[in-house]
Amino acid sequence: MKRLFLLATAFSLTAFFACDQLGDPSGPLPDQKHEFEIEPDETAEAQALERAHIERVRSELAKRRVRMNKRFNSQREYGIQAKLSVGAGEDYTTIQDAIDAASPGDKIKVKESLSPYEEEIVIDVPGVRLTAEGDVTIEGRITVIADEVTIDNFRVEYDDDDEFVIHLDGVSDCEVKDNYVVGGSDGIRLDDSSDCLIKDNTATGADGDGIELCNSDNNDVQENYCFGNGDDGIEIDESDNNEIKGNTCTGNVDGIDLPNGDPDDPDISTGNEIEDNNCDDNTETGIEIGGASHHNVIGSDNTARNHPDYGIELENDTHDNLVKKNDFSNNTPCGILDEGTDNELKKNDTNCVDNTDMAGPEI
Repeated sequence: MKRLFLLATAFSLTAFFACDQLGDPSGPLPDQKHEFEIEPDETAEAQALERAHIERVRSELAKRRVRMNKRFNSQREYGIQAKLSVGAGEDYTTIQDAIDAASPGDKIKVKESLSPYEEEIVIDVPGVRLTAEGDVTIEGRITVIADEVTIDNFRVEYDDDDEFVIHLDGVSDCEVKDNYVVGGSDGIRLDDSSDCLIKDNTATGADGDGIELCNSDNNDVQENYCFGNGDDGIEIDESDNNEIKGNTCTGNVDGIDLPNGDPDDPDISTGNEIEDNNCDDNTETGIEIGGASHHNVIGSDNTARNHPDYGIELENDTHDNLVKKNDFSNNTPCGILDEGTDNELKKNDTNCVDNTDMAGPEI
């Protein structure tokens, strides 16, 4: 156990200083139609620019969907998959013992009979599916360093604000779903990880972000509830081609943030689609696009209302982002602040726009 604890600590500390200090699959991902419209009254040049934005993001989303569907349709052959159980009178009494005994692809059911489980867990076996049966609380943290791991239906609490609660570190094709995550420096953190699904989780009480992607590409972050965190609900840090959709991020400092980074070496995130998120009622800004981030699509149907700052901010070095058909109403002093260059603002509901020559209720 001491070896595993030191291993988890080393992985978390490495990631912490690297970026801003800080289940069973149910079938293929459905094809999703992204209803972007080109306005007929725009100039040919504006239409071409907007179409280029849209097609670039659509292309990356399609590539990611192919990769993820391949995983669902042709799982890696793990051989005979065992079913292990953890709890009173079960195969194991600790989760880590079950993981240490597991082979790739095994399923581990954790019963509520011994909850809470006070453990520092490291999952280093590919394809393990760790699922809670009943109301199961882990008082500790989970570090994942193997591919195709699933973590499903746990409450995970950690009171150390220097560590991540659930940490995916250098992995691909993992799923974190239906968990209630409390505390930590970040609630759910991905470092150098790709093609993962983060869905239907609640992340609250983190000293930093509810969910953070750092140097992580081609992930889906869907339908999570991030509230009451010390920094952002969701942060996308130097990460590309992620789909951030259907999340609720309220009661944080910022709802969704693509951060600035070092002014002399700004962070760059590109090709991300931010769609249908509720980013109302944060203490500063609803959505912030910073650094030199470019060619992201923000829309449609995001809401970022009721802020003492802007609904959305596009910082100085941002460029060529498309912001379309969102609700940025009822913010002070304005719905939109655009300090960047060549960002496209179209048909957003906002009371006003700062630092641009456009004005009016729909921009």
